[in-house]
Amino acid sequence: MADDDNIPVLTDAVSRKDAGLSDSQIDELCDGLAAEAWVLIDNLVGEALRDMEDKLRVQINARLGDELPHLIEKTLREKLGEPAD
Repeated sequence: MADDDNIPVLTDAVSRKDAGLSDSQIDELCDGLAAEAWVLIDNLVGEALRDMEDKLRVQINARLGDELPHLIEKTLREKLGEPAD
């Protein structure tokens, strides 16, 4: 397994001497990339939540369609004193 200390991070990559960027430019670049990444992450999470909401709605509707009529019939028969099937 790789040692975490050997994994380069963004600040290491942009702070190389041949980049020709000042510390403030590097900070600005890192801040901009981080902000864009959070926007992307937020959008992806939002889409995933909407997809899951749609799937849950379909599953709930299917289950209600399967189980609710039987529950209503059973409850009515019990209240009316009729034998259940």
